[in-house]
Amino acid sequence: MTQQWRALQAAAGFAAHSLTAETEGSQPAAPSEVGDRRRLDLALDGGQVEGHEAPITLLGSFFTSLQNTVTSVAQALTGAPTAAAPIPGHIQGATLLRSAPAFPSSYGVHLYGPAQSPPVHTQDDLFGSAVDSPSSSLLDEAVAAIFEIAETAQSSPGDEDLSDDRLADRVVPLGQRAVKHLGTLSGLLAEAGVDLRLSWEPGTDRARTCTLDRHGAARLKLLSDRVDFGETTAEIIEGLLVEASMRRGSVEIQTRTGRLIAARTAEEVTMRLGDDLLGKPVEATATVTTVRYTAGRERQVYTVTDLRPAESRSD
Repeated sequence: MTQQWRALQAAAGFAAHSLTAETEGSQPAAPSEVGDRRRLDLALDGGQVEGHEAPITLLGSFFTSLQNTVTSVAQALTGAPTAAAPIPGHIQGATLLRSAPAFPSSYGVHLYGPAQSPPVHTQDDLFGSAVDSPSSSLLDEAVAAIFEIAETAQSSPGDEDLSDDRLADRVVPLGQRAVKHLGTLSGLLAEAGVDLRLSWEPGTDRARTCTLDRHGAARLKLLSDRVDFGETTAEIIEGLLVEASMRRGSVEIQTRTGRLIAARTAEEVTMRLGDDLLGKPVEATATVTTVRYTAGRERQVYTVTDLRPAESRSD
């Protein structure tokens, strides 16, 4: 026998809907005109989720936090993330998730992306690497990043410090806004004692699944709470442009001392990236934020706001 909930008008772009847990063996109806829309299957288990029922208070906060997390991570992947300013409308539209009828689980639901999810960039990385398919959408990239974070939080290597560093490597470069929303989302799961299972279908044969249980969520929450974004300073970086990615909005510059600096690029820099600079001496203006986290460890986050040939600078 099915269990129904009258859903609240959801915040952050979720459509008002009825959520239904289907009986075993039933086939949930897909929304009309699905086409090439991406699909995220989501299941909550344990804690406050019992007998195919979940409190509306938990669901409202969870769905809002999930949408905020996906959108803020997507913004970070396009270049320089903002800490408080509004996220551009085209990014919000490209990552909007809508709910569809539920599937068998303690509590499960299908979430669909936009009808036409814009690609991140149609060009390959300038360095010639093809890490991701050119058909990957911004939503694909954001969900993939969240899966990587969940998988890292879930893993338990013997060295706890190494484990925290690996998780920080995934989380910190995304910036202050994304870290905040990741902390809120994981905190909801940990406090409610709920495990999260996700399955992502990007419209190809590359379906991917991951789990973030309450223990992994608690670990992610703890790291997020301890991340402190310090003051931002300006710095001029001189060196060889060894890698540039329009897809990810990033560059790598090798300085004269051999140090390799990985940096995000501001949107205006990303749109101007060209292979005429690749492998050549460049001068970059960058903002540098010192981020401190667990046990006093720290790292620098670079964002390039201007990039030019080294010989073009004026003395």
